[in-house]
Amino acid sequence: MNELSQIAMRYLIAAGWSKNRVVDVTEFESRLKSDGYEISMALRSFYRAYGNLIIQTRAFGFIHIDGMLHTAAEWILEDYSPRVGEILAPFGEWQSYVLCMGPSGKVYGGMDNWLVWIADSGEGMIQKLCVMATDETKVISEKKD
Repeated sequence: MNELSQIAMRYLIAAGWSKNRVVDVTEFESRLKSDGYEISMALRSFYRAYGNLIIQTRAFGFIHIDGMLHTAAEWILEDYSPRVGEILAPFGEWQSYVLCMGPSGKVYGGMDNWLVWIADSGEGMIQKLCVMATDETKVISEKKD
């Protein structure tokens, strides 16, 4: 957890997070599997620590870590996953972006045809979005219809 600054930690604690927090991932895994996704070890580990939180940031709204959001969005597997070269699974949202993570632990945000890389890990995503470092996100590609 060395990626998180004091600022990010304050936002997490305000959202109800604690250092020893463990979220049961059974329902999350079941929902993902029923919608055709697989939960990677990276996503399982991240969700156990941060699942079901709504982190309210000062400048960029909320980060909603909820595995029940967007699971029926087949375009994540059909469109976003091929663009990044790994199978993505949804785990929440940030503003209007669907948050997805692959087995590598990298976090992406997708909205319609836009797909952006946010961070190399879930904690990196929390850190970046809490301290307003979104200038470091990278557009993967915009799908042309």
